[in-house]
Amino acid sequence: MTAFSKRRRRGVAAVTVAASITLAGCADRELLTAPRTTPGGGTWVAVWAALLLATLTIGVLLTLPTWRVWRGARLAVSVFTLEAGAVVVAGVMLASIAGRSWQILGRPGGAPPDDALLRLGGADGDRAFFAIMFLSAAVLAVVLGALAAAGARLAGSTDPVKRAVASAVLAAQAGGAAYAIVRLVLGADGLPYVIPALAFPFLVVAFATCWPRVPNPEYNSGHG
Repeated sequence: MTAFSKRRRRGVAAVTVAASITLAGCADRELLTAPRTTPGGGTWVAVWAALLLATLTIGVLLTLPTWRVWRGARLAVSVFTLEAGAVVVAGVMLASIAGRSWQILGRPGGAPPDDALLRLGGADGDRAFFAIMFLSAAVLAVVLGALAAAGARLAGSTDPVKRAVASAVLAAQAGGAAYAIVRLVLGADGLPYVIPALAFPFLVVAFATCWPRVPNPEYNSGHG
């Protein structure tokens, strides 16, 4: 047997062992969390209504100072308010899913499923991944929610510089929404594309109304 043949056999054996370990680490442990019966339309309407109410409530609470004084670009303030609430709600949901997955991975394989609204399964692996996901979702929700609240404060100001910064943020978001529309046209699907596409016209109008107007000295001198 040549040295090349030995190296090839060793390489095949190494790949086989690595593939076996990988597949064993991703072995399905069957469904561990599931609803007893398939939720009906009324259930999902109630869930989405609760999510919308939570989004509005949390958003207004995070941007409350901007709603006490009616000034600035109100549409832009409303957009940032919804974003702040939506980020927190989405972060809580992702953290909850990660936390639940973290829990069910500690259960023995083949255990009877628990009652839940969503169907969640588990795979053999390191539970630390879901712990990291839980912490990441929580931290991102706090950071992005704070940034959206700060954007609302900037948009609700009469200072041209602050309004320009808020407008730049809205322009960046409108660019991302335009990209989502292009992806939808090319055949992509899913909420990560649908929601930004629906928000695109509101972002454009919010940007247009938030952009600071430069005063006309000649008009002011003639009408002073």
